[in-house]
Amino acid sequence: MRPTRCKRIESIFTKFPLSGNPITDEGYLPKFFRYLCGDTRTTTSSGPFTLAVGDTQEVVIAQIAAMGNNHLNSVALLKYYSDIVQSEYPNLNISLPISNVEILSPIIKVNEFSEYDIIELNIEREDSIEIFSENEYKFQGYNLYQSEQSTEFFTSAHKLFTYDKIDGVTNIYGNTLDPLSGYIINGLLYSGTNSGLPNKIIIDKDYILNSALIKGKTYYYGVTSYFYNEETNKTIETSLNTIGVVFQEDLPGAKYMEEIEPLILQGNSDADILIEIVNPEELTGDTYEITFGEQHYYLNNDGEWKKTNYPDSVGTNLSKPVDQSPSKLIPLESIYAHNQTLDLHLLFENNAPDLNYADGIKVIFPDGIVINIVFGNSLNFQNRVHFHLIQRDGC
Repeated sequence: MRPTRCKRIESIFTKFPLSGNPITDEGYLPKFFRYLCGDTRTTTSSGPFTLAVGDTQEVVIAQIAAMGNNHLNSVALLKYYSDIVQSEYPNLNISLPISNVEILSPIIKVNEFSEYDIIELNIEREDSIEIFSENEYKFQGYNLYQSEQSTEFFTSAHKLFTYDKIDGVTNIYGNTLDPLSGYIINGLLYSGTNSGLPNKIIIDKDYILNSALIKGKTYYYGVTSYFYNEETNKTIETSLNTIGVVFQEDLPGAKYMEEIEPLILQGNSDADILIEIVNPEELTGDTYEITFGEQHYYLNNDGEWKKTNYPDSVGTNLSKPVDQSPSKLIPLESIYAHNQTLDLHLLFENNAPDLNYADGIKVIFPDGIVINIVFGNSLNFQNRVHFHLIQRDGC
């Protein structure tokens, strides 16, 4: 943020424009400021501190990342992690009680010779995982996830099933992220049923969309192993490694997102037409025709494209110009350059009360003025300069 006062829409000034709470929608939030959009960068500061001359101070910095179900969930989760770090410091122990948990990550493979209407997954079961015991942590079971893309984040995946060993331990509760509120609650971590450990897993539908599997579509699955310390009621779960499985890849016929090349019957249109198959099962075999006609539209103030009878799409008062007052074009310090020329620096300050943006700025100079060169997405017509597509901070 710029080191100046920032004006809120309600004409309240503050030097802390991003100090609000987006979870509760209270305080100073980016949506209240007309200049905060696009690529906004900030510097975090703390203090004040009183330091003696020649004194030595220890500064502790924690870098924390959190990935929730969405942007607000991520903020809530980050606040939770931050509270843990601050409350537990300096006695915080971030080392895992299992020496090398990643070697305990199971491998999942797809059976390429399964029935054509299902996906068969196999967990490569290893004794090194299933008989593991260290620091009272013992292997408890496997979790199967489905995600929409290859990912290592649990919050981007959907847990489908938990397969646990038969030992009397079933449901395990602890701190978990509530997907609705984004807050950490005491909830169900693992829903064990003493199901036993599977040799194969049959998938017969898309569990994320609750729909049938689509031919040619790639589905992503991952498996983890989890370990339980019954004495402390704490758990550890390995990282998620996903694999992509193309459903019915080898079967003939149309496939998911396959493109259909259109046949031009007449005309010389150079329009690009992209036709993709969303669901091969819903193809009817019918023939479709696409035609183009000449119509004229303009972009209205409300952001809607509306039809006009003007053949060049430009008519009188098609779109009434929006008042930009009290916006200003401010001349900055000018510099005399060589060859008796003058470098003019102009700043456009958009102060429109209803947050309207200017599509362009036209500057008209007196006759006889020669414009040598213009910088900043502009067009030069003799003694007129038309600035267009002016961008600031990504807006």
